[in-house]
Amino acid sequence: MTYVASRPVLITEGHGDVSSVPCLVRRIGEAKQQFELVPLVPPIRCGGLSKLKRPDELNRFVALAALRENRDSILIAIDCDDGCAKEEVLEFITRLKPMAERFQVKIAVSFFVREFESLFLHCLPELAAKFPDLEIIPHPNLDVTKIEDIRNAKGYLGRQMRRGSYKPTRDQASFVYALDLQKLTHQSRCFRHLSSCIDFLRDAGSGLVYPVI
Repeated sequence: MTYVASRPVLITEGHGDVSSVPCLVRRIGEAKQQFELVPLVPPIRCGGLSKLKRPDELNRFVALAALRENRDSILIAIDCDDGCAKEEVLEFITRLKPMAERFQVKIAVSFFVREFESLFLHCLPELAAKFPDLEIIPHPNLDVTKIEDIRNAKGYLGRQMRRGSYKPTRDQASFVYALDLQKLTHQSRCFRHLSSCIDFLRDAGSGLVYPVI
């Protein structure tokens, strides 16, 4: 396998994602011994799935990313909210193929089901250990197979904090460094997909758009 991409442009959703998603991508790269993988900053903030589903908005944001100086690939990483990740990604791929061919750039699409903060719910014990001042209480009856069914993961996370409150712009990036990536690989399908997206972007011979259909 020949690896090429090391400077992806990220298309993310909210203000907290602008700092947290690059941190997560770098952590995944480091875990794969790909220390040269450094996303371009700042990411392009798109406002979320509903906005990208509007006519021409996806093309507009991809064009902005494709024209970014020094980029070598594009990774779209946003919340899936109430949508079906599989259905949404298939729709996106159909729309992205002409853009990838136009700009001759590799593009991968990854959805967080349902929200980025769902990843934190998989790692509440790790968050509690790293941030003891927040007094985060892991829920003893939380079914790990159902975590990504939880809507309003931000609110759930906040309710597990006995001191303070969860604020994405303040906490999201720092919480990324408490994530147990091995645990997420076993428990979170959307995390595995994000990791696969990074592998795709780094593989010179795997086509232009991921997932491949």
